Amino acid sequence: EVIYYIDIDTNNYTQYKASDIYAQLGTSKTGEDFFNDIAGGIKNFIHKDDVERALTILEKNHLLSILAKEGTLTFTGRMLYGEEYKYVSMLVVRPKNDENHLVIGLTNIDAQIKREEAIKEESLIFDEVAIAIAEQYEVIYQVNTKTNAYMEYRSSERYSRLKIDTKGRDFFEETQKNLRTQIFADDYPMMAVAMQKDFFLETLNQTGKFIINYRLLLDDGRPQYVTLFAVRPKEDNDHIVIAVANIDATRRRELQFEDALDGALDMGNYDTLTGLKNRRGFAQKEMVMDDAIAKKEKISFSILVADINGLKIVNDTEGKEAGDALVQRVSRILSESFKGCKVYRTGGDKFLVLIEGDTYSRREEMIRFFDELQESNREKNLPTVAYGVSDYNSLIDHMVQDVYERADNAMKHNKLIYYDGEERDTILRLKEYENDARFYTLFEQLIDTMSHVERPDIPRIEKLLIEISAMHRLSMAITRVYKSALEEQHNIGETLCCYDTGIEGEEIISLRTENKVGTIATMKAYISPNEKPLSDREKERVTLVMRSTLNYIVRNRLRDRVEELTYYDADGFKNLRYIQRYFAQNKEYMFDKAAFRYNLKHFSLVNNELGKKVGDTVMLRHFQDLENLIGDKGSLCRLGGDNFAGICGKSQISAVLAYLTEAKVEYDAQSEKRVSLSSTVGVYRLPYDGEVESIGDIMEKVNIAYHDAKTGGKDSIVFYTQD
Repeated sequence: EVIYYIDIDTNNYTQYKASDIYAQLGTSKTGEDFFNDIAGGIKNFIHKDDVERALTILEKNHLLSILAKEGTLTFTGRMLYGEEYKYVSMLVVRPKNDENHLVIGLTNIDAQIKREEAIKEESLIFDEVAIAIAEQYEVIYQVNTKTNAYMEYRSSERYSRLKIDTKGRDFFEETQKNLRTQIFADDYPMMAVAMQKDFFLETLNQTGKFIINYRLLLDDGRPQYVTLFAVRPKEDNDHIVIAVANIDATRRRELQFEDALDGALDMGNYDTLTGLKNRRGFAQKEMVMDDAIAKKEKISFSILVADINGLKIVNDTEGKEAGDALVQRVSRILSESFKGCKVYRTGGDKFLVLIEGDTYSRREEMIRFFDELQESNREKNLPTVAYGVSDYNSLIDHMVQDVYERADNAMKHNKLIYYDGEERDTILRLKEYENDARFYTLFEQLIDTMSHVERPDIPRIEKLLIEISAMHRLSMAITRVYKSALEEQHNIGETLCCYDTGIEGEEIISLRTENKVGTIATMKAYISPNEKPLSDREKERVTLVMRSTLNYIVRNRLRDRVEELTYYDADGFKNLRYIQRYFAQNKEYMFDKAAFRYNLKHFSLVNNELGKKVGDTVMLRHFQDLENLIGDKGSLCRLGGDNFAGICGKSQISAVLAYLTEAKVEYDAQSEKRVSLSSTVGVYRLPYDGEVESIGDIMEKVNIAYHDAKTGGKDSIVFYTQD
């Protein structure tokens, strides 16, 4: 965090700091007397219990005498940070090549010290807990998994009827015998499988522990609940420890409590006025559905949110009984209109209909029937509701709440037709303002994410585009990129971002842009004929997003194209410049590398016998397989034709040479046809103790070894040696 460079003769010093917090020491970037300045800082900011020790250590003559004997000095103390003291560590050294100076560094080690103290405290607590746990077990077995022999330790005589000795020959065999007479009949099939040695040990190895609850016949023959718990000690792979605890009293209390709780919870899940499930009942269903969504299971459902029109007026003018009767009547209307669906009363005047399963495919038919009933009731001055419906869309919905909010917003919009003109206009203006605010928040996040050129977060960009598309009721939005006008003409471009609800829509906006190297990007937006058309303001917003996205794409593609032209050859193989860049970026680690150059022997025969197209496929797959073998420990490039060069880790060179000696490359996946390739290889192991100045130094030695392998006529693989 801070370093001091001190002239021993003059006491002048320079301070280098990583944060401003050390300015409290009273020193500036340069000073004339370090030992005088630091003494003042110690008195003001070092903990009083550490002041005397710190002053003694940092007294100049004392410090120099210690360094003369030991070479270095360390000191740990507490320093004031703001309003609290934190541990710091000081290291003092005298550079070997600079006898006239000292270097002192301070490091914040507060978190480390406190973590060590916490570990000591946790260790003491663990010992106490371990003793307490041990006392809870009725019997503990230590079993040798190699021989099956075991030792038994009992804390009571309760298990004497099991007829297991203190020592035994075969734990698993004797346990299987005892299961037939000592295990409650309903639990016997489960335990007979669970206590088979292979099953038992496999489960233990997979999870690190084995726990099972069952009922054991003890004492008077009455089944009692017990828990068996097994672990394998970390320091002893040949043994396992199995403990059995009697949990009968606890388990029976739990069962009684669960029965009582189930009844209470079930009652709490229903609305007493309508008999429908309430908001709490829906919350339980919601958790199950959210879990399915999180696991990306294929599910389909719709949510309808309904709000009774005029309930407050009825309560105010006719009384609560009349209001309750209206609520009950609406609950019957919804239940009859949406038969087979789950209907919930989620608030005073609010209902929710969950449409899923077999009823999901009939949702449009049910909604049409409901609309007709609503219209009839409106004409007859009978109860009606404002409602909104939304379908689950896996592209934009991460939980049930997302679907609910869309349905709820649609219901609120539908509710406006029951307000007076002035009140309705006010609500519409507020809603428009809210939509504007939400859009510009999303748009600001989109532009901010697109600004990170070096670390593009494509998933977040796509997520924001999907949210904006859904907000504007789009049914589909497609972005495509073409490398040339010819690709665009034949529509063989790359789809980068596709928002698709699966609903047929009409094209409403189409944009196209092209960069300097001929990359073309297009974006088209569609909307369903059943949706409310976009307003002029909404169209402006969607167009703004589309233009911003297209500009981002063509800008990035221009950079990608420059990369492609610089570091790849015409056939898409990495070229020598790619290796040169790899060397420049990893120069300091080259001591652990090996370089090689190779030529595919007689590759012209592959082209002649199988054709140029198959030959190109074979060469590309050969290159890809070797590149995957090397991984991130090196790099590979094509020098031209069937000549290649690469760098790999020294530990990998054996595997690389084995592959180059005979590689079987598949060129037809359906028929599993393969061709065998061998290579002539020159290898240079880079020295551990010598610095390599350029890639040219490496390639010079690799080429010498390669040409020896090529012309020697004996060895296909030659290593470079100084001789």
